[in-house]
Amino acid sequence: MPPQRKNDGVRRQDEESAKNDETPRGWKELVKRLRKEENLFKRSALFTGYLFYLLSKKNVDAYLVGGTAVAFYTSGQFTTGDIDITVTDTEKAEKLLKQMGFEKTGRIWLNQKLTLAIDIVDTSPSSKARARTILIERFQIKVVCVEDLIIDRLVAAKYWRSSPKYDIEQATVLFKAYLNSIDKPYIKQLANAQHVDDYLQEIEEWATKQTQLD
Repeated sequence: MPPQRKNDGVRRQDEESAKNDETPRGWKELVKRLRKEENLFKRSALFTGYLFYLLSKKNVDAYLVGGTAVAFYTSGQFTTGDIDITVTDTEKAEKLLKQMGFEKTGRIWLNQKLTLAIDIVDTSPSSKARARTILIERFQIKVVCVEDLIIDRLVAAKYWRSSPKYDIEQATVLFKAYLNSIDKPYIKQLANAQHVDDYLQEIEEWATKQTQLD
């Protein structure tokens, strides 16, 4: 008697499972580069660019936010333990991370072999149109605009209060660095909406004085 063939439905299910477990194209080659890169900021930047590239292929918009965005705007002056991102499709993002060997611990996706951690946060940029695009080799990374980021740091300092001095320092450095390009009406509108206009006024006055001294 010839061997019994699998039911078509079961076969399709097996094929779909195998497809879901596929390693993304180019991942193995990237892993070799990531393991050789000793600088954590550069390693995180390269991985983020690759992740955002894969997400864009799946029609998922992704943005760097929080402490990671601060690190990018300051070229690594401030470091962070994980990569903070926001995406338009969490399910697709998490599926990709699983395929790349990440495991979820609480809200953090961790790849222990590469010492990389991803935090998919709920917040999204106040204005996606204002997001800046940073080029990392051939990869494009969208970063929340500096105005949104400054207000985010001020809100953290005033209301979260986990490390207010550090958050204020980040906001101040960002404001001073981008003093001539910040959209003043827009950032003041954000500050008023988030009730941090008093904090914004303080760092603006300080940054302006420091720039004059420089």
